[in-house]
Amino acid sequence: MSEQDGRRATTVQRPSNEDLEAWNAYWKAQGQSWRTEPEIDPERKKFLADRLNKSPDIEKGIYPFKDIEQKLTRADLEWLLAADENGQGQVDWNNWTSRKGLDLRGADLRGLKLTGLPLANMRGGLDWNEKLQKTCKQQKDAAVHLEKAKLRYAHLEGAILRYAYLEEASLSHAHLEGAYMKYAHLRGVNLQGAFLDSATDLKEISLSDEHCVGPHVAGVHWGEVDLSVVDWSQVKLLGDENEARQEKGKVKSKEEKEELVWDYRKAVRAYQQLAVALQSQGQAEAATHFAYRGQVVQRVILRLQRKVGAYIFSWLLALLTGYGSKPERTLYWYAGVIVSFAVIYSILGMIVGFHWAWYEPLLFSFKEFHGRGFFAEQSIPSALQTTAALEAFFGLFIEAGLISAFTQRFFGK
Repeated sequence: MSEQDGRRATTVQRPSNEDLEAWNAYWKAQGQSWRTEPEIDPERKKFLADRLNKSPDIEKGIYPFKDIEQKLTRADLEWLLAADENGQGQVDWNNWTSRKGLDLRGADLRGLKLTGLPLANMRGGLDWNEKLQKTCKQQKDAAVHLEKAKLRYAHLEGAILRYAYLEEASLSHAHLEGAYMKYAHLRGVNLQGAFLDSATDLKEISLSDEHCVGPHVAGVHWGEVDLSVVDWSQVKLLGDENEARQEKGKVKSKEEKEELVWDYRKAVRAYQQLAVALQSQGQAEAATHFAYRGQVVQRVILRLQRKVGAYIFSWLLALLTGYGSKPERTLYWYAGVIVSFAVIYSILGMIVGFHWAWYEPLLFSFKEFHGRGFFAEQSIPSALQTTAALEAFFGLFIEAGLISAFTQRFFGK
């Protein structure tokens, strides 16, 4: 704490009531700006101190703050964190690895507003050594419950979150560098702007809900986190898109429509960023899927903005090539057009008295598809020449789409 802060601490009086503004000023003067709640009463402090000193028993599933009668509050955690820092509440963010984290194994923190708390190295599950020779039930019993908790801007560097229950929690802009999150439940979690790095363990995490909706990931700083250990096939669409979809039916005013467009743009950004991160790690299949979803969402934006021409062109690209990510779709069109025009040539031949061998309409259609229809022979009836030119026109676009699709799919370009 600076000398100036020290002088201020002597002038700021300890609040005697529940005035949150006064407490905020007081904690800031004490160098504990992350604290926002009034200090807990002496009786609660004694109870928490006793629990803090309670020896855990992994075999029996007993932990300091698990199954306590009065669940922990933010004010409780603030006091515990200050006590954990020898009463100073000073946290060296540049050296969080040397800091002892709170033992919150099995604790019920559901729905709490924990924004900005210094929870680095928090123990919310069994660590590498403790998990050895332990049953799956014992490991799950040790998992912290953070469902729907607000952890925006929280510092969770090095936190042990093995099997942690994080469904619908907000980890927006949270620091998760080095966090051990193996088997954690991240269904519906908001990771927007969160910070991860190569030490963040995401092995076998549970990402999606029963509708295959994944987390919110717009603006996530993926760093060098290993994304290959995640089963991305379980995610059909990201929470960013799902949120925009849910808001769609509520749009009435022009301002609400503009806000909806912004939400969809955020979803596009989430898909693009995730696709790039996956592609850089050689996860081509997953990257292709999320890149495709980003294009689908972009098409929704074009429709909302009433850009008819761009929307129709985008729709045709999706229909023909799946935005370059579904080459099999182009092959279906290729075969379908050739067979369809072969049937048309057979029918027209009978109408105009032009006789074909049974296989000739198919060969003729194949040839005209690849552009010969623009330069049809004079011996061919005009009705067939006109139809051939039309097929050549279709063929031009389908061939271009086919090349684009295969280039995108197999070369990532």
